[in-house]
Amino acid sequence: MKFVKLLGLMLFASFVLFTSCEDERLTPYDDYKNGALPVISGLTQDTFSLALLDEAATAFDVDVDGQIAVNAVNLFASYNGGASSALESVTSFPSTVDVSAQDLIDLLGLSNGDISQGDVFTITMDMDTSEGNLAPNNSLSITVTE
Repeated sequence: MKFVKLLGLMLFASFVLFTSCEDERLTPYDDYKNGALPVISGLTQDTFSLALLDEAATAFDVDVDGQIAVNAVNLFASYNGGASSALESVTSFPSTVDVSAQDLIDLLGLSNGDISQGDVFTITMDMDTSEGNLAPNNSLSITVTE
């Protein structure tokens, strides 16, 4: 008898739960009025092989979405969470950015011998807009593998 009551209670609870749900938008920023966001897509490689650092490279597309004019998306690179250095400034959209492991190593003042498995290169960005400089919380991580 307890089982029947428990089953009935579970059915009632699931009925209430499923009928009270609302459709939620997965991108709540679609209706922003006075903002802009960088849109990063098409990342070709999210790892660099330690054995092939001289040949390792990646590419990604940079675009912007929003209601205010974006003059530039500025890209910065860091290594293992350390200080970042200016990588590139993208001024036409959409654009494809090509980055090699050697570009990042040279930019950050490292040598190939400093790099080991599990290390992470991070590319962050900010935007120069008609409203000033914005720093959205967007980043790409590229992990060094064997």
